[in-house]
Amino acid sequence: MEYLLDMMMPEALGWCSFDQMGGAAPIAWTEINAFSLAAGLDLEPWEVKQLRAMSAAYVQGLARGREPMKVSPAFDDRPDGDPGVEMERQRLSDNLNASLSALAG
Repeated sequence: MEYLLDMMMPEALGWCSFDQMGGAAPIAWTEINAFSLAAGLDLEPWEVKQLRAMSAAYVQGLARGREPMKVSPAFDDRPDGDPGVEMERQRLSDNLNASLSALAG
């Protein structure tokens, strides 16, 4: 699924869109569709949904990082042994495994 990450890079689709005031929003479905057509890609519906979900998660992380009492996911400095970190990693791993299992069969 690394190719989906490549599509999210700034020189391609990008992680999110910004309005004139600098507010971030997930990439619109129409933008994903336009990118797909312009790039000559025939994306499957699950790929389009995944790109949108990745963009929405990115925007949520940006918002979380701007809140004064929260830490951005990119700078979460809790130690590796922290139960909260381990639970989050396990949840992400379970979600990824479920997504890959759905693709396989």
